[in-house]
Amino acid sequence: MSVTTTNTIPTPPGGGGGFAAILPDYNQGAAAAVGQSGYGNRKIINGVATDKASQLAKFRQTRGAADQSQYQDTVELLKRLGLVSGKNPSRSSVEKGYTNLLTDFYLAPEKDFSSYATTRLTTAQTQGIGTRATTSRQTSTPAEAAQIITAAFKDYLGILPGAKEIASFTKALGNLEKNLSARTITTRDAEGNATTTTVGGVATKEDRESLALNFVSKVLEKQGIKNAGPTLNAGLSAIRKFASDYGVVIPDADVRGYAVQYLKDGKLDFITEKLKNISKATYPVLAPFIDQNVSPKEIASQYMAKKAQILEVPIESLNVFDKDIARAISGQTLETLGDFENRMRQSPLWQYTKNAAQTAANFANNILSKFGMV
Repeated sequence: MSVTTTNTIPTPPGGGGGFAAILPDYNQGAAAAVGQSGYGNRKIINGVATDKASQLAKFRQTRGAADQSQYQDTVELLKRLGLVSGKNPSRSSVEKGYTNLLTDFYLAPEKDFSSYATTRLTTAQTQGIGTRATTSRQTSTPAEAAQIITAAFKDYLGILPGAKEIASFTKALGNLEKNLSARTITTRDAEGNATTTTVGGVATKEDRESLALNFVSKVLEKQGIKNAGPTLNAGLSAIRKFASDYGVVIPDADVRGYAVQYLKDGKLDFITEKLKNISKATYPVLAPFIDQNVSPKEIASQYMAKKAQILEVPIESLNVFDKDIARAISGQTLETLGDFENRMRQSPLWQYTKNAAQTAANFANNILSKFGMV
């Protein structure tokens, strides 16, 4: 397969990322702000005059209070904004982070902390996250086309295609790929790096299978088997859907063999029963449901909906083979939806969702309201 690829990964200004990259450095800017002149600045917030010195004093009171919940909440806020790091940051690093927060807020144009936090949280999530853009034009080589039609003839017919059939299929596949429109796919890894891939002229596995079946069906029709192509296609679709719904992975050669069997006797009972037994061995906790003709996909649909909602991914992209979904349904017991939801919110990908940004903004707003800043 011939591929032309171009990658671009932008680097954040200064080589850093996150919220800290847009704030003054503590040792240079914040230290001066804490000092005599710069730290006396005032800001009118919701009609009330506030100053940075009093806010820092309130923060220090929470640090020394018997109840540490407010201090810990502030530490969590600073972590979300990228101003402190580590599981248990030192008090000095927390105060530096909080001072940087105050310095930036009092210089910011926003008049309330909620608007400020929403803007900065969005910046913290997007700044420093590399995006890899990939553009590729893919077309099957003659050797690949020959492999596709040869595998189809062997699996369906038990024979090898002739040179004329290989040449005809190669030409037909080339024409198919030229007429396919470009598609753009965006994915994000656990670190938040986005990959945007634009591909054109790429025949999917199903595209190639369908095209190969046209050649196979011509041979079968010459052997007296009528309507062979549509019947095989129907069998393939039904078998693959059943296998997918029941979380079973089967080789292409086996799928084709099952389709030929379906072509001969017009029944899928033996095939589906076999796939059910494989599914019960794969998901033992689901065996009682499978015996009642409830597929793993039907049970997993609740988890799919939760993941799609929390991580803001298309539900169509999820299935029982998804690692998070599979973990929920393949243990000794079914994972509760509450535990699953908590697990999704702990995923590194959650911080890049709009829902996470709003949740963090609300969290920040609640914390700062305790200091009279909203």
